[in-house]
Amino acid sequence: MTDSSVIDKLAAEFGGFATPSPEIQAEIQRLSRQPYLEYEQVKNCHGWLYELVLSRMTGLLVGESRSGKTVTCKSFEKRYNKIKTGNKKRIKPIVYIQSPQNCGAREFFTKILKALNKPTNGNVSDLRERTLDGLQIHECDQRGCEVHGLELLSRCINCKRLFPIPSKWTEGKCQRCYLQFAKMSRHQKVISTKGSVTFNTKSSYDSKVKI
Repeated sequence: MTDSSVIDKLAAEFGGFATPSPEIQAEIQRLSRQPYLEYEQVKNCHGWLYELVLSRMTGLLVGESRSGKTVTCKSFEKRYNKIKTGNKKRIKPIVYIQSPQNCGAREFFTKILKALNKPTNGNVSDLRERTLDGLQIHECDQRGCEVHGLELLSRCINCKRLFPIPSKWTEGKCQRCYLQFAKMSRHQKVISTKGSVTFNTKSSYDSKVKI
């Protein structure tokens, strides 16, 4: 008697396996998931991230290697980044990207566009405009500073040079025509803070936490 015949005989003797009920199948799937325990520091970090979502601010999470920064951010993204539908358009409340230390403008814009499921072809200027258009989150039509109620300048008012993102405002002037930022600020338009988006153009972040 060959091995295959023995297997067939045993299979016929014991019969087929019963199909598990939906409750049992759901429990099997639950036990098969990778376990994730939310420690106290992770809860505190998620609370801080949620405050940033409500205030529409950017944040920088810093910490030593292997301390759980990536898992913490990704778990928060899955927890709160539910695609909403409103006015026939999809809205992503949270966009999470990872960029290297010396990230160039093209790579920076490309990462954001990929997170937003937008095309990444074109030159840097095209990518920049597409990124700004794609970041119209929370059904907002304006980009501005909620603190001062002013529209952010995206280019120099004199030479029309687009400001890089992130811009180093500490230099105090346009790097092409050397017009002072203090003079440019007089041309910022006052906007309504209702429904506006805070877009961080500084080299630093609005908020920072260490884990």
